[in-house]
Amino acid sequence: MNKKEEEIIKTIYSRNPASVYDKNEGYALYLNGFYGNKPKTRDSYKELVNSGYKGNVTLRTKNRVGGKGITKYDLTLEKAKNEISNLQKQGFNKEYITFNESMPDNLLLMQGELVRTHEGLYFTYSTEKTQMNKAMMGNPSKLNVVKGLQAKLLLQKNMTPESYEDLQILLETFPNDIIELSSWGKNIGNLPRRNSLIWEIRKNQTHKYQEKPWFHF
Repeated sequence: MNKKEEEIIKTIYSRNPASVYDKNEGYALYLNGFYGNKPKTRDSYKELVNSGYKGNVTLRTKNRVGGKGITKYDLTLEKAKNEISNLQKQGFNKEYITFNESMPDNLLLMQGELVRTHEGLYFTYSTEKTQMNKAMMGNPSKLNVVKGLQAKLLLQKNMTPESYEDLQILLETFPNDIIELSSWGKNIGNLPRRNSLIWEIRKNQTHKYQEKPWFHF
């Protein structure tokens, strides 16, 4: 963790209750493991190649150009190398480009947005076997909503006990924020006995719970 990330994280936890106000804050938490389980990540293309990993990867930029970061999914190593060159031409620093192992989307069980409301848990989710941005911003008729006890039971059914326990800690720590999560039919990531990932936590700015997702990129 660098000094800037340390200051960002201190600011997040100084709020009462803790809350994530923007993507820079969220990424500092994600990068430093505050969301728990995460994909196995390499901080440079050289490190990725030296690891011996041969599968596809997701490329992410840690810095932003024009207020925007870039994420590229399911790249071969060769395509990832070419993408670095393209991003450098756009002004991105290659020192701030990371690579994580692509997730087995063919085994996706569910993915969506979870938030606490005055009625209890509220979970907007999809079972489509694709990236979250495509699933949540696609056909609204394919999205599902469960609340209260139904939401709790669905999460328990599709998450390993360890993943579900991690989620409870985050719900207690960030009680007013939206949590984006995905679960697969096999254990994944850098922690044992976990089949789920928390992608993002962010402040709920809607103040009104609707039958549609708040998902955004």
